[in-house]
Amino acid sequence: MFKSIRAKLLGSFIVITLMVIGLAVYSIVKVQESAGGFADYRTLAINAVVATDVDSSMFATRMNLMRYLRSSSPENAEGFNARYNELVNETERLTERLTGSERERQAQEIMVALREYRTNFDRIQLLIAERDTLVHALTFETGPQIEQNITDILRSAETPEVVRDLGLLNRNLLVARIAGQRFIREGTPDIMEIAYQEFERSEQRLATLRENMQNLDLIAQMRDTEQLIDVYVQQMRDLQRVIDLTNSNISEMDRIGSDVEGRLQEVVSRIQAEQNQVGPMVQALNEDIVRMMIIISLLVVVLSIAVAVYIPRLIARGLSAIQGSLAQISQTGNFSIRADDKRQDEIGEMGKAVNFLLSNMQDAISEANEVVKALSEGRFDQRVTRELVGDLNKLKDGINTSADNITDVMAQLKKTMGYLRDGQFSVNIDTQAQGEYKAMIDSASTSMAAMNRVISEINSVMSNVSEGQFSERVKIAAAGDMNKLKDSINATVTVLEDVIGDITRVMDAQSQGDLTQAVTTDCQGQLDQLKTAINANADNLAGIIAGALNSADVVNGAANEVSKGSQDLSQRVQEQAAALEETSATMEEMNSAVQNNTQNALEATRVAQDVQLKANDGSQVMQQTIAAMNAIQESSHKISEIVSLIDGIAFQTNLLALNAAVEAARAGDHGRGFAVVAGEVRALAQKSAEAAKDIKALIDESVVRIDEGSKLASSSGDMLAEINNAIENVTSMIEHIGEASREQADGVNQVHQAVADIDQVTQQNAALVEETSAAAESMSEQAQELSRNMAFFNTGRDLHRPVKQLEQSKPIMADKLVKPASLPGSAKPSDTKTTDADEWTEF
Repeated sequence: MFKSIRAKLLGSFIVITLMVIGLAVYSIVKVQESAGGFADYRTLAINAVVATDVDSSMFATRMNLMRYLRSSSPENAEGFNARYNELVNETERLTERLTGSERERQAQEIMVALREYRTNFDRIQLLIAERDTLVHALTFETGPQIEQNITDILRSAETPEVVRDLGLLNRNLLVARIAGQRFIREGTPDIMEIAYQEFERSEQRLATLRENMQNLDLIAQMRDTEQLIDVYVQQMRDLQRVIDLTNSNISEMDRIGSDVEGRLQEVVSRIQAEQNQVGPMVQALNEDIVRMMIIISLLVVVLSIAVAVYIPRLIARGLSAIQGSLAQISQTGNFSIRADDKRQDEIGEMGKAVNFLLSNMQDAISEANEVVKALSEGRFDQRVTRELVGDLNKLKDGINTSADNITDVMAQLKKTMGYLRDGQFSVNIDTQAQGEYKAMIDSASTSMAAMNRVISEINSVMSNVSEGQFSERVKIAAAGDMNKLKDSINATVTVLEDVIGDITRVMDAQSQGDLTQAVTTDCQGQLDQLKTAINANADNLAGIIAGALNSADVVNGAANEVSKGSQDLSQRVQEQAAALEETSATMEEMNSAVQNNTQNALEATRVAQDVQLKANDGSQVMQQTIAAMNAIQESSHKISEIVSLIDGIAFQTNLLALNAAVEAARAGDHGRGFAVVAGEVRALAQKSAEAAKDIKALIDESVVRIDEGSKLASSSGDMLAEINNAIENVTSMIEHIGEASREQADGVNQVHQAVADIDQVTQQNAALVEETSAAAESMSEQAQELSRNMAFFNTGRDLHRPVKQLEQSKPIMADKLVKPASLPGSAKPSDTKTTDADEWTEF
């Protein structure tokens, strides 16, 4: 029954398993009891943590309430709401976890208290909103309006008594407003009593003011002020009520918060007491379980040691025999040796299996040797064909795969050599080989890819060159002859780029008129012939331009000679005109004298009229100046009154500041800050009074000077009126003189017309000469224009041109031809002079 090792091991392990099962059952039962204790303890611990979380949330909620009370912003309100919601959620969680009537009752009481806490917070929010509305109305609406009304009444005050009472009223209201602001900050009721006392004094001041005022408008303004003061007092009372209610709700929330925290501490204390009972009980149970497990574990260990000693020794004897056979095989390499397989247990089965394995290995190694031998002889069709299993089958597959890889590599290399023979470099070598075989194929493929990249980039560069783009180069790395090919192509493209760039520079210079530039780049062959042709073309063009410039200079010289002949002819015509001029000299002098008299008379008339107009304008401006001086004088008096009013306001402000300082002194330490402000206001009022006095002195001095200026302006206006009358008389006399001069000019003009007819022939001769001279001048100008156009080209040659004599002689000829123009120009005293001069200029 127990011959096999399996039966022996199974019996031993059954005994050990039964002992372990017994230990496990005992452990499970006891551990469940312990786990129940731990579960209770864990539940109590979680409840304690939840209660502590609720307490922490309550504290955080109260802190958020304090932040909201310090600054009632929407952010702080949201913070309180978030904390309160978290507090309610944690309290509901605590209520769900607590068991027992007493604990549930405490949780329900806490929830009721929290709802009351929330209700009080909502009331506080409404009260704070109402408080802010009242504070805004007091600070920015009612208070400033009262102050503005009192200021308006003060400016229109009739008597010093009214001013004094208004100042005292303003002081009382100011003290009351300050007390109100302090109450808003501190919330102390005693401070409001000070404000109410000042309002009572204000009522007394108002009664006194009503008796002393006579102006109905001021009385109406005072009634409005009284109504505003009543509104202000009512708003202060409402504010006090709101603040008192807010403080009451805050106190109630503090009480509720403290009560909730006390109840939570009580819950935590009870939970901790229960934890103290459950903990020792669970600890004692765990100690019992540990002791029992130690006893049973010792029994299992002793039995296991006995089994572990006997069975391995039994197994070791059989394995030693098999090990000896395998050691002999490993030393001799003889797979015909077999192991002992005669035992009836698992060791005997193992010996049979080892012998079967040795037989298969012997057959596999024999066929593998046959395949390797065939590969060494260049025969790639030999394979291992025997049916094998396991690693021997893997060995068979490995040998066959290696043979397949060698066959594939040789086929791919044969195909690659064929592509190289045909000049195809972009072929892709696809192989299933691995290791060094694949590395060899990859090396061949990499070499062909490198050659293909170099050839492709060379094709790209040459394609750009064919399109006229010389900036590209073969940049890819290459080696050996491919690198030499790359350098040769780059050198060729560089030479082409330099030559084309130099030619472009020369052609751009020629387009700008510069013919001195030449192609200087060193080149060979047809490029050198192109360079020589371009340079020769530039030299020929420069020679043509130089010849054109010389021809233009020759034409210009000939035109100057013709102009000189015309000038000589003009001289002779002018000598003839001089004889005629001597004949009409007497008429010219007479005509000139009459015309001068007429022109002077007309000019005097025009000047007199202009003077009259300017005198009239000056008189009007002076009247406007007098009116402006009167307006400035009136404005100065008004400014003086305004400065007096400012002086009075400064005095009243000084009085108010003095009263404020007295009240601040009465207030003691509480009024120190107000006393400082009152002192600053008083100093400012004194400075304002001093500045007002200085301004008043300056304005008084300005008024005196403005009065003197007004008197001087009035005197100047009278003098201008007298001058205007005298100018009108002189203008009338000059107009009579001009009329007589015009009659004399008409008589002289009739005599002068006869001389003009004789001079007509002389003018025609002079016109002919002028036309000849104009033709010569036009020819000279065309030659000069040609020279200027040719000057656009820079030939680099020094060309000497003759001096332009026509431009020098032209003014002389013009001066001589203008002199006879005075004869026909005097045909009429005023109108014909310009016309005759234009005729001679046209000739």
